[in-house]
Amino acid sequence: MEWQVKIALMCISVLVLNLGVICLLRVALRKVDIKAVLREKDSDSQPNAKTVAAGGPALDNTSYSRLSGFIGSVVLACFLWAISNYVLYASFYDTNTDDISKFLGSLGTYFLAGASLFAPYAFNKLSSVFKPG
Repeated sequence: MEWQVKIALMCISVLVLNLGVICLLRVALRKVDIKAVLREKDSDSQPNAKTVAAGGPALDNTSYSRLSGFIGSVVLACFLWAISNYVLYASFYDTNTDDISKFLGSLGTYFLAGASLFAPYAFNKLSSVFKPG
């Protein structure tokens, strides 16, 4: 196959992949209220409706564990997106599929380290299991 055709096929493949991911994310996240997702679920820490209606402050009690989990999710999602672009690129330019397999196999350590971004959220959930009452 000539190199021009290879480049055209690779560009079309990468374009379709990226447009598909963007469309999927737009549909999936269309109605997500990020402030509400990051807010503490504990009703005692939230202002009541009477206080807010009377002009009182509407506290924004952002949960650190939820924020760190959210940031970790975004980082890992971006990394997966980048990996998919690399794999498409490598499949067109690298004829040795063992190199791609080794690359993908070496990512386990990175994902394990990335999972540590979720540690505060996991600790928060585990500690709520052992609370009395």
